[in-house]
Amino acid sequence: MAKECQVIAKKRRSARLRALNKKASKDCKICRYMASVLTTPPYLRDGAWYDLGSSRQILDTKCETHLKLITQSLDVNLDSDQLAKAVIAGVDGADNIFIYGNTESESYFSGRLRLYPTSRYDPASWGKLVDHHWIDHNLPRRWKWKCDQAHTCSSTHKLGHLASERPLWVVDTWLQCLVPCSPSITYVALSYVWGGITNFRTLKENLDQLQKPSSLAEGNTYPPISTTIRHAMSLVERLGERYLWVDILCIVQNDKAQKYADIAKMAAIYANASVTIIASDGVDANYGLRGLRGISLPRSVKQVVHSLTRNVAAIETLETREYTVWDTRGWTLQESLFSRRRIIFEHGWIRWECQCAIWQESSDANDLFEYKPGIFTIAKEVPDIMELDDIIINYNRRELTFPEDVLFAFSGISSVLSRTYHGFISGLPMLLFHISILWIPLASLRRRTSGSSGVNSCFPSWSWAGWKGGIWGWRTLAVDFVKKYSPRDSAVSSKERVFPLAQWSWLRTQNGTRTFIQDTWFAYKNKFWNNLTAPCPTGWTRHHIMDSIYSWEAATQPELQTTPLCFYTHESETEAEFWYPLPSLGPDQPAETHIFAPFISCKTRRGWLVAGETLPLSRGGSWLSLRDRAGNWTGILCPHEPFNRDVVRNSYDEVSIELVEVATGRVIEEGGDWPLCFEEQGLDERPNSGTFYEYYYVLWIEWKDGIAYRIGIGRVEKNAWERQEREWIDLVLG
Repeated sequence: MAKECQVIAKKRRSARLRALNKKASKDCKICRYMASVLTTPPYLRDGAWYDLGSSRQILDTKCETHLKLITQSLDVNLDSDQLAKAVIAGVDGADNIFIYGNTESESYFSGRLRLYPTSRYDPASWGKLVDHHWIDHNLPRRWKWKCDQAHTCSSTHKLGHLASERPLWVVDTWLQCLVPCSPSITYVALSYVWGGITNFRTLKENLDQLQKPSSLAEGNTYPPISTTIRHAMSLVERLGERYLWVDILCIVQNDKAQKYADIAKMAAIYANASVTIIASDGVDANYGLRGLRGISLPRSVKQVVHSLTRNVAAIETLETREYTVWDTRGWTLQESLFSRRRIIFEHGWIRWECQCAIWQESSDANDLFEYKPGIFTIAKEVPDIMELDDIIINYNRRELTFPEDVLFAFSGISSVLSRTYHGFISGLPMLLFHISILWIPLASLRRRTSGSSGVNSCFPSWSWAGWKGGIWGWRTLAVDFVKKYSPRDSAVSSKERVFPLAQWSWLRTQNGTRTFIQDTWFAYKNKFWNNLTAPCPTGWTRHHIMDSIYSWEAATQPELQTTPLCFYTHESETEAEFWYPLPSLGPDQPAETHIFAPFISCKTRRGWLVAGETLPLSRGGSWLSLRDRAGNWTGILCPHEPFNRDVVRNSYDEVSIELVEVATGRVIEEGGDWPLCFEEQGLDERPNSGTFYEYYYVLWIEWKDGIAYRIGIGRVEKNAWERQEREWIDLVLG
């Protein structure tokens, strides 16, 4: 019977293809070229971008087939010269074919193109026609089963201490009530946006009632349980599961102590879920999971078939990857990062993502063609500064309904990384604290303030958490200890080196107890860099570089223009290479929690300079020159907020800038581009006669009630700063 069905299906495909072939162009070179790319098996594509020519060349062929395909895919009008050229791309050897176009000012990406099923070509290249309104009833469960059988994603053995942490409550979708989450329970998690609607939530007052069977059944709650949650409860059963974890029902919302404890466990909750349903569509929790027949409203997706030659047709699948509201929310970042397996509802389509594969409705092929961070890659024993930098940069651009949640919504991430970085202090890693305080705005920032009166919020001006917007972190400073990252398999290159100057402590109150921040990695550098005899710390192995001809151009190292003699690897990640070991916690040493500290302090020196001209062509932020009272150039400054000279002028008609020194640095003068945000590189007034440009990192501060607040960051040329009148102060930053 199955064989007969296959024969019938093959005949139907052939009939449809013959009908399309009647309209196919026989002579168009562009169509034939596109067809040849589509019919090349994915494993034979070289990942190149295949140029189809300029918009004028595309128009001159007069072929309606590719004209319609390109204009529909890119949503452009070729007659208006919007497009300079179009290319068709086979990305990284996967089966993803895109039409891509660009002008001088912007680029256009289409949906995916896949080969219309035909027995003449490799099924690995085929696409699939799907129902425009309804998702295949068995597809999500089939994906889950396939991953269970073929992948290691469902295993929790790599989660370490997180594997034993469980949520307090889950929803029993059979009994329609809350039940305690025992170690034997497997559950599905839901990630969604609350939006501005009134949601039913679990409170201390109704917790007992919600443990009774049918208490969460439709019609038994007021206000009603949101549509997305209701649909997720039904989908859980289709997946062959019974229990659902969703924040608004499984966290008692007005039990402050328990709520904060559950928020701190958020990484473990999502990591231990059997699968996470991600409701990316919609602006609030009542949008639902569209396209589930018998559960929800129909969806609306579009596929168009274009016949390119007599035997080749392309399925144009408009699977857009444009950002949704879900992508912009602060809470959802950790939910995505820590979910080992995800069923994503996005723009009407669904897809499966895990650590081993990405599966689409429109193809049976494995689409895992790019490095994707997740719980197994960020929970490392040794730091990956680029990874941490990416996460914080992404997170700080996202929106929070309540700004005071900024550190709470990050606490799941910090809890996973606390062992690696010896804890976090208001969002900054303790292990590298003197580096992490040197973050730089990429544009004007907005100071975070509490949205609720009477709430004791933590918005320290010295942390990125105190500001909303794009920042530049510490990736270029990681070269001080990283020789090669894994799994990127790439050497780190940077011409800047930074050295600690201040010894920082954190405080709960302005005059409270000062707790020293032990960023001890610098002591490890002094002990192990180029030391061939000192015993290695536990877990580390030294590798000699014999007859080395390395220089800083070939492989950057802690001391620029110095020949490296050795490097180190750690047993937890042997492919990564480090110039010296980094401090790590022993198996019996507890990691610090995420400390929400409003204040930090140190003994440092301060001085005053004058704001000069605004620098043109800034690559990040809005930079000013700094000058002394005589008008001599001394350095540069990046204010965090828009700079208004008229507001801050003094009686001498100057803008006096109070600065405190926090670190020293140097960058080599020659040999390629400098790091991003080094706006002083091309300034004629900057001293550049030596091998290095040396400077002090300084913070621009203002005072309020005896506490200093960071409002900008800059660099002052070393000799110029040391010529100024400076004084020692006991600095408390709030």
